[in-house]
Amino acid sequence: MTEYIHTQSGARVSVADGKELGVGFVPVGGQASAERSDTPDKSWKVVELKAFADEQGIDLGDATKKDDILAAIDAVGESSGDDESADDAGGTGDDE
Repeated sequence: MTEYIHTQSGARVSVADGKELGVGFVPVGGQASAERSDTPDKSWKVVELKAFADEQGIDLGDATKKDDILAAIDAVGESSGDDESADDAGGTGDDE
């Protein structure tokens, strides 16, 4: 089964493999067209960004516009990346 999401309504449906849906449905979970990158960016549609955030447990707050949603997703990625850098840098500084 493949899960699809409607680009306008956000409705999700599961369809047997090999079956196609009408216009407006795209596969969920990084299976969309080759034009879309694997990492959320401006090439993603708002509904895809919202689905990604939902799958990753990212709280979008009041974000409804693409730039705001991307900022919320990026903030989560940056905060987890910053924690690791700070730990590494802090550990090295304390030992010397």
